[in-house]
Amino acid sequence: MKKRTASKFGGRKIIAAAIAAVAMIAASAGPAPAQSRQGGAFMSGAPRVVTLSALPTNARPGAIIAGAQTPVGPYNNMSASEYIARKTPRAGSGNSQAANPMTPDPSVTFFGNAETTCGNQNPADTALAVGDGQNPSVEVNEQCLSVFSSSGTLLYGPVSLYTFAGIPTANAVNYPRALYDWYNHRFVIAFRDSDLKSNSYYDVAVSETDDPTKTWYLYRFHTVPHSVINQFVRLGQDRQGVYLASNLFLLENGCCGSFLSEEWVFLPKSELYAGQSSHMWMQSPPVVNGVLTDSTQPANVWSPYDNPRAEFMVTSYNINSGGGSCASGCNGLIVWAVSNPFGFINGGPNPEVSEVTIATANNYQLPPSAEEPNYRTNYMIDTGDTRISGGVVYGSRSLYAALTTADPQGAPTSDIVIYRIDPALNPNDNNNCTGSYTDFCPQIIHAELTNESVFNNGQSVFYPAPQPDLEGNVVTVFSTSGSVLSPTVGYVGQRATQMPGTFNDVGYNYPDGNERAFENFYWGGYNAVAPVGVLYKPGIGSVPATPGVAVAGQYVSSPTTWGTVIMYTLYTAANQP
Repeated sequence: MKKRTASKFGGRKIIAAAIAAVAMIAASAGPAPAQSRQGGAFMSGAPRVVTLSALPTNARPGAIIAGAQTPVGPYNNMSASEYIARKTPRAGSGNSQAANPMTPDPSVTFFGNAETTCGNQNPADTALAVGDGQNPSVEVNEQCLSVFSSSGTLLYGPVSLYTFAGIPTANAVNYPRALYDWYNHRFVIAFRDSDLKSNSYYDVAVSETDDPTKTWYLYRFHTVPHSVINQFVRLGQDRQGVYLASNLFLLENGCCGSFLSEEWVFLPKSELYAGQSSHMWMQSPPVVNGVLTDSTQPANVWSPYDNPRAEFMVTSYNINSGGGSCASGCNGLIVWAVSNPFGFINGGPNPEVSEVTIATANNYQLPPSAEEPNYRTNYMIDTGDTRISGGVVYGSRSLYAALTTADPQGAPTSDIVIYRIDPALNPNDNNNCTGSYTDFCPQIIHAELTNESVFNNGQSVFYPAPQPDLEGNVVTVFSTSGSVLSPTVGYVGQRATQMPGTFNDVGYNYPDGNERAFENFYWGGYNAVAPVGVLYKPGIGSVPATPGVAVAGQYVSSPTTWGTVIMYTLYTAANQP
């Protein structure tokens, strides 16, 4: 089962080419005024301190602690039945175009966590961080984490997140995210837990060193309002801080009532990394043109060579737009800047939050569910909604984001759209930041969409997450499934010098060799991607000539269980266009 054989993709073997070529679309009307942005300063308690290698592992099936589980659902103000009905695939067909294999094969492939050793919880919701030490890879899924060597050897784990964070098993643990701080050489993990009654928490873990098997500081703090549940946690970073976001829903009947707003949390790295009680700025809700946003993704400023003046975030329209989850279509993105995030700690101005909106060349729309092998038995896979699911990445002045959409050409499949955005800041908000804070409060005044690429591999693709390397070559991970393709994980590459809006092939899919259906509708909410080889090369441990990218996601291990696979890939030669 090779990656790009034409027969694998049936009659629609398209490159997904540039349905929208590069869209030089800009917004430059100046920073939008703050509207109903309520924020405040808080303090965390002292962190829990643990040594990962001293905690019990759960390496045999069924051994891991099985905690409470929330009902799986869309969490977007629709009932499950309405959501599934709206996502019924529509009739249609797309264009077909052959492609030569040009996305590089993985240089390293190994199995990660699995449902049977990870609490038997579905979906997987994979998080991945790859560092520069001897034990560089940390994978986190619902309820467990593991550490792998650069060649894929399991070094420690899986460890229950309940054991790791000291959480009561009566609580539900969900939505893990992970990243690596290449500047300070620390791992950062975030997730949420809730008693499903009236109390919901953020859990943030930071490693003391670049060795994730050693000491960790774990912080746990409450959402600002009570009787809410913080769904779909997101994680970002810059040199100064760690940034969290979640969607708050009314907590009722053990889970999720109406969507209330987002909640953003800003945490200073200086206090987290010292293992001290940490100041926090918690803010909700951001309102744009009278619409409550959801699922805003803070950027991962990953490169040790980048130090932007502000943390950036990107939002797509979703829950409250386009007839609900963009069922009738949406257009545009919101690009945010957060500057002076921690001036309040020393009595200075509050964080400066500004945004601009930009149009997109293509509308995006609630994607249909994905077919599976044996579709005749009515097995379908959820492809999510139009939120940016996998994260936003900042690299060399550009932001990279991606979302899932219905196929713009009318085919009964889901596609992904990958964006590159160049933001611009003014010198300072002279009304808010004066004196010793002058020029610490730039506002976003412009954002230009320099690449918008619509991709499909002939089946359905969904849950994308892009990652550039240091040169600007972009690898985007995704889930994929179809009538002749078992649900699995894949990725596609775009060279830095490639024509914007184009793809040279249909990417690489993890070839498990089986064409079988997954018998649960909900597949997962996101995949994971991480830069690798910035200061070392996977499998060698020396400074690389060329850095690369790691991807992680789930595949069908059995008709009712998932497994995950981790792959490293990189561009190394001139004949990789």
